[in-house]
This record gives sequence, structure tokens and C-alpha cells, in this order.
Amino acid sequence: MRCFSGLSCAIGGRRKNRPAPDDDDRDFRQEVSTSLVKACWSELFSLGLAQCSQVMNVATILTAFVNHLHGSLQHDKLSGDKLKLVMDHIFKLQEFCNSMVKLNLDGYEYAYMKAIVLFSPDHPGLENVSHIEKLQEKAYTEFQDYVTRTYPDDTYRLSRLLLRLPALRLMSAAVMEELFFAGLIGNVQIDSIIPYILRMETTDYNTQVIGLSA
Repeated sequence: MRCFSGLSCAIGGRRKNRPAPDDDDRDFRQEVSTSLVKACWSELFSLGLAQCSQVMNVATILTAFVNHLHGSLQHDKLSGDKLKLVMDHIFKLQEFCNSMVKLNLDGYEYAYMKAIVLFSPDHPGLENVSHIEKLQEKAYTEFQDYVTRTYPDDTYRLSRLLLRLPALRLMSAAVMEELFFAGLIGNVQIDSIIPYILRMETTDYNTQVIGLSA
């Protein structure tokens, strides 16, 4: 259940920490939020794992995955090619989490990075691309202002944070779903539970954030 909560926090965190949108932005996001989140849920989840990696002890979780994979290979339950694919994914995820921990982001920085990922206009099938681009530009501008104001002595901090985002695209959403959610939600795919998560009340998000941070 913690993985489900982690996904809820990753998606919900963008609501909790981002500055309040104006009415037009709010109406727009209500219409397209589901398609946006479906397009990048794995990236948001990776950011959420990095944000809570020490509290959730993500390194231990990933080590357990590796041990289970080797056991499956020995019992002929997993092919060598599949093992390589999943192990590569785990390595990339661990490297990403480690790099983010070293950068020591605060909650607002994570929220802005999630917003930049969420409002990415280059996912196929999205409508109102020009509006999505404007929202991403707005998130970037606010992010830049926040970092400059909060960390005035760290000249290259924003660049270092933004340079971590491409690593999110290197990880497979299918492998992420198989690793963290197979068996947890049965044959139900992540896409089908995203609308439910988006309908959850803000208090539910806050409870999860507090629980993961305690």
C-alpha cells in the first residue's frame, strides 16, 4: 500500500505545494489533468520516490527487488533478457534517487520540478499544447525565481536540478508499474486508477505526506 500512497503523494504533491493557479488555469487543468498525468505518471512517481527515498528506505526496497530477480532467474521464472532490462531500470532509478538526495532539494523545489514534468507539451495525443507550454513556462519562471531568492549564493543550483530531469525519460513506465504495483492492484493498470487519485481530497494528500515524512 505504501507504493500506492507514494504515487498519490507524487501526483498530489503538485497540488499541495504549487502556488494557487488563477481561474483559467484551474479550469484548464481540471479538463486535461488526467491525460497529462497518464502521460508522465512514472516520472512523477520517480520524483516522489527520490523525495521520500530516505523515509521509505528506497535503497532497501530496490535491493530486495534485485534479490528477488536473481532468485527468479535461478528458478527459470525469468529470462536473461528480461533480467537485464529490469536490472538496468533499477540501476537508473537508484542513481536518480541518489543524485537527488545529494542535491538536497526542499519541498517547493520538488513541487516545481513535478510541475515542469507534468506540463510537458511533447507527449503524444495531448490537446491544447500551446496552453500546456505556457503553464510549463510559468512553472519554470516561478521555479527560477524561487531558487534565486531562496539560495542566492548557489549560482548553479537551478541548472543542476533541471539537468536531472532528462534521466526520468530513460526509465520505463512499464517496468516501473511491474516492479512497484504488480499484485498490489491485480490486473488493473495504473492508467485506470489515476482518475481516482486525482479525485482524492487535499486532506488525503496531506495525510499521506505527513505519514511519509514522520
